This record gives sequence, C-alpha cells and structure tokens, in this order.
Amino acid sequence: MGRATATQRHPNSGVVGRREGAPVVLLVDDEACVLDVETRIMRRAGIRCLHAKTGAEAVAALRDHPEVALVLLDAILPDTSGDRLFAALKEVKPSVKVVVCSGMSEQGPAKAMCDAGADGLVSKPFAARELAERVRLALSGDA
Repeated sequence: MGRATATQRHPNSGVVGRREGAPVVLLVDDEACVLDVETRIMRRAGIRCLHAKTGAEAVAALRDHPEVALVLLDAILPDTSGDRLFAALKEVKPSVKVVVCSGMSEQGPAKAMCDAGADGLVSKPFAARELAERVRLALSGDA
C-alpha cells in the first residue's frame, strides 16, 4: 500500500507546516500541481497538510496520522471512485471531516459524497479564499 507524502515539493517527509496545535488536513488529489496549490493555500491559512495521490495512500495516511481532522478529497482518483474512498475514510475514522473538491458537475461522485454526509463541496477551479473558508467552516463544524 502506498504512503502519503507531504512536502512543499512532494518528497516523503511527513506533515507540512510546523505550527503546533494547528489542524492537519489530508489533501487527496492525483495531480501534483493541484496539491501544490492546495498546500500553499492551507499553509497561508495556518493549516498543516499531508498529501496522498491515490485512494490507497489516503486510507494509509488516515490510519497512520490520527491527528488528521479533515480530508480535502478529489472526487475522481485513478485507483478508486471518490464515493468509495469517502466510505473507506469514514470507516477508518468516522469523525473525520471531508470536503469534496471536484472539477466535474455537482452530480455523480461529488453528489454521492455530499448525500452521504460530506462536510462541504468546492468546485475546481477554486479561488484561494473560497477553499480556505470552506475548510475553516468544515473544521469548525459550521459547514
């Protein structure tokens, strides 16, 4: 099973950001450029990050890092559908918040995850402020 990666340029090095007590968000997307942008946005918002490029990496990261409070989940990944991964993540940690990030319409996998209890939806392309606010709202429970 793959390992989650987290860095500014994606070598394997753990959680990005060093602010003790800051929330940890697991960013799940198969596109490195999207992970880079999301990481910069989260770091500016004072949020620490982990990365996963596949569903298998995401599940492993959530198991290995109980401090993860929220998953920012791409709706479509190469090894699994977003709705299947959503269910697997909730099985590993039922309390984890999940915000779906989708470049597709709000139908299909994104809608299925929202219907299943996702804590928010962000459409790609997104504005930095919009993404940071959606994550903050989900972390606070006000999504």
